[in-house]
Amino acid sequence: MLVAISLSVISAEAQEQPGAASHIVSEAGASMFALSNALAQADWAARDEAEGRLVALGKDAIPLLLERAKTDEGTPAFRQDRVRAIAKSDGGGEASTRALIDLTLTARDTNVALAAGGWLSNRRINFPLTQEQVTGLVSRIGGDNLSAAAGVARALARATNVDKRVIAAPVVELLARAIRENRGRTNSPTRGSYVSSEVLHLDGFLTPFSDIGFDAVGPYLREKLGAARAAGDARMSFWLTIAIGHSGDRSVAESLLKVVQSTNEDSSLRAAALAAYASALKQDAIPILEQYTSDSTSGPDPRHPPIAMIAKRELAFLLRANPKR
Repeated sequence: MLVAISLSVISAEAQEQPGAASHIVSEAGASMFALSNALAQADWAARDEAEGRLVALGKDAIPLLLERAKTDEGTPAFRQDRVRAIAKSDGGGEASTRALIDLTLTARDTNVALAAGGWLSNRRINFPLTQEQVTGLVSRIGGDNLSAAAGVARALARATNVDKRVIAAPVVELLARAIRENRGRTNSPTRGSYVSSEVLHLDGFLTPFSDIGFDAVGPYLREKLGAARAAGDARMSFWLTIAIGHSGDRSVAESLLKVVQSTNEDSSLRAAALAAYASALKQDAIPILEQYTSDSTSGPDPRHPPIAMIAKRELAFLLRANPKR
């Protein structure tokens, strides 16, 4: 349990640290300050309780958490816990999204910036960004931390006021970097996943392509694919073809279907090809998806055949999009 501290003591503590919380003058503000301090406790239960109470305060807690996440106080884990509290504070709303963008671009602690970028992953940015923000976020796609870069890429791909042509080339290069880094994980299992670690890892780098669309990203993917084929890089060629399918280009559907139908290919890769096939053909993919919902080819998790799992997932998505079918 959190240690009870009188508000008078908390207020005094706030006054002693004007740089960290100069705007705290009310009892409510002092309480938030104490809760943000509690995120540094060694007791996980106390930290979870503090985070829960901060999240319950909603967007009112964001300014303080943002200010303190930007400072050098506390441990890196302490500062990252504040980022997590920000991300959870308003149900993925605009206030927390703006704060995460701010931290991604301006946090002095690199780990805080990376954590904020990662939390952007599933956000939809429905408000205008400045040119400076767009430029800064695009530059983060080229960062060394691939996971954080992927989060920023997914957020920009979904953003309603960002020209997708601006992010197309960086997102293709990010995928290529991820494919190169992923070598050696072929067919290796990941606990709790019905696909191999290779497929699981690269899935997050493929997500942006369906939002960007082939018109914007197609030329870059085709250029990269041509280079991979000329170099005899089969693995790179395979995954770039998968990305082309996810971007909505129907021309690769036949090639993808051949992979799905190949009984000599790894089942996780066949499942990845089936997902890309569904993205390329959309409603026209339904007959093939229905055919593979009962596929029994085993994968890393014997309880969940990967091809059947992907077929059911993609089929459900397409039927929700067209419930009258």
